[in-house]
Amino acid sequence: MTLKSMHTKAILFIISLCFFVWTKPSKAQTAEFGKVPLEELTRNYDEKDSTAAAVILSDIGESVIEYREQFEIRHTRKVRIKIYNRQGLDWANVSIPYYTQNPREVEVVKDIEGFTYNIEGGVITRKEMDDHAVYHNKLSEKWSEKVFALPNVKEGSVIEYRYTVISPFLFNLRDWQFQYSIPVRWSEYEVKIPAFYEYQILYHGYHPLEVKESEVIRRKEKWRNYEYQNVRYKWALKDVPAFHNENFITTEDDYLAKITFQLSKVNYPDRIVKEYMTTWPKLVKDYLDLWEVDKYLKKKDGEEIVAALTRGIDSEMDKVAVLYQYIHSNLGWNSKRGIYPSKSPRKTLDEKNGNCTDINIILHNMLKMAGIDVIPVLLSTRDHGHVNAKFPVLDEFNYLLVFAKIEGKEYLFDATDPDLPLGMIPTACINGYGLILDPDAERWLNLYSGVEYNLSTHVICRYDAQQERFVAQVSNVYKGYASSMQRKKIKDSQREEAVDYTGVVPEALKISGMDSLQQPVQVVFETPYAYDRLGENIYVGIADFAHFNENPFKAPERNFPVDFGFNRTYRYTFNLEIPAGYRVDEYPSAESIALEDKSVQFVLQTHANNMNVQLLGIVKINNPIVEASQYQQLRAIYDTILSKYSEKIVLKKIIN
Repeated sequence: MTLKSMHTKAILFIISLCFFVWTKPSKAQTAEFGKVPLEELTRNYDEKDSTAAAVILSDIGESVIEYREQFEIRHTRKVRIKIYNRQGLDWANVSIPYYTQNPREVEVVKDIEGFTYNIEGGVITRKEMDDHAVYHNKLSEKWSEKVFALPNVKEGSVIEYRYTVISPFLFNLRDWQFQYSIPVRWSEYEVKIPAFYEYQILYHGYHPLEVKESEVIRRKEKWRNYEYQNVRYKWALKDVPAFHNENFITTEDDYLAKITFQLSKVNYPDRIVKEYMTTWPKLVKDYLDLWEVDKYLKKKDGEEIVAALTRGIDSEMDKVAVLYQYIHSNLGWNSKRGIYPSKSPRKTLDEKNGNCTDINIILHNMLKMAGIDVIPVLLSTRDHGHVNAKFPVLDEFNYLLVFAKIEGKEYLFDATDPDLPLGMIPTACINGYGLILDPDAERWLNLYSGVEYNLSTHVICRYDAQQERFVAQVSNVYKGYASSMQRKKIKDSQREEAVDYTGVVPEALKISGMDSLQQPVQVVFETPYAYDRLGENIYVGIADFAHFNENPFKAPERNFPVDFGFNRTYRYTFNLEIPAGYRVDEYPSAESIALEDKSVQFVLQTHANNMNVQLLGIVKINNPIVEASQYQQLRAIYDTILSKYSEKIVLKKIIN
């Protein structure tokens, strides 16, 4: 897999100082700092999003690399926000993060100003933030923050603040975020960079830029005995909608509109060019050298265990299975992620626990000792975000898996989760592509193996004449990822909670498949089934045990893909046995609807005779990624599913 084939539609452009883009400039939509128009204070709601608790009226930033004894970055930002209701008051609490490499090399946050504007007695009032309102917090070894709260903020206030950050760290040219959880009316970022610095600059997002400019500034600057020119970039977005954390996404940072920077090269006059942007193979080599990880992957701790467990076994897959089971039975994952081992393999075996890398290094080494062709894979979990394939940065990763070739087939293994069958990786790890740890070539692996989420529900509904009620016998069969999820749920809860239906009290509950990870989990039970009687007719719903009771896609529009994680199949069979003295008067009609590329399909087949009514509904997700351009169709499919499952079977009394 090459980087070129891994580009996503979220990345709209990539530029460096080697080449430039130009678009017609657009006039900024901003007001002067310190002067708030009356209409901004009197406005009671946002015209484009009436539900917004607050709105960023303007967010203006500038980063300039300039020479003052040394080259440094001067970053300034000024923000204006309108508060509409109490939910928006938190936007008056501000954090400014800054980087500290050591006590002598730190970013400096200065010139912090903040004001709150209100209308009191028909007059605009302005309250200035006191300097003593600014506090310092240490976030980690390398990061701290300045925090402050604007004064006298209430519903209807307009707040604004500005600050400057001076940074000696040219690698830390500040990224810029255009989109937040509230709407942004205007966001603008300008950057000026001396021509001998090269950065890779990426725009991420699903909203078109209002402004995208670059030019070489004619005015020349001086550095020692040299003259140089700056390159000016400017980007702006207008009327950016609030980002809402919707269903079927990874982490919100993967979808927000933003600009990011990575220092790639410094080319001072009369000096050797210094490369900062590494390659993926070089990154792999550096990673293997760091903390001597490569040595960990060559350890033979546990060799006697491997020999004893695999003695007499010829099949490579059978060897994997016994070693996999041994690790599950003897080692425990401490729930910590990371790409570095926290202890030696020997210590992991002795203490019988470790982080994900500790556990999977043991798996890697044992498989290698058993003669299996294995190599580790680095990845980023879904909540950690997508890997940016254009920036070879080790911090992009937070998990390690094991890749193996066995009898001509490729497998991904993870030994942290005792509820996962062999050959399945945690759902959190199904996130695009993983980097194979090959220092000689760039190699990527699709993390989705093809294992799907499969749930089949079979309902037989009979009428009990003695008790004058309908009784449903329900059988749920969970396979693939549905099996591992249900197995974990049953282990962590009471048996009755294995029944996934609100208000249902199961009778004659039977659970099977819990003892073998390779077998599906089956949950069978009986329960009274609700129905309505109106005059001589009986109305029986079909959806009480169906898999969908609401449309998960509530937003009227969506600008980014739907990420289901893996393929899915939901199979629902409903069989109603017609009670004596009744006949079928109405029942749902057949239905078939799908996306144009068949990546999502819904089919409902129905049949009725004198004995029963049978319905078979199948929902299939054949591609885990559905593009935003298909969102309206996808939403319509789910509306259709809910509409069909809301229909009823009508039974009419037979009158002799």
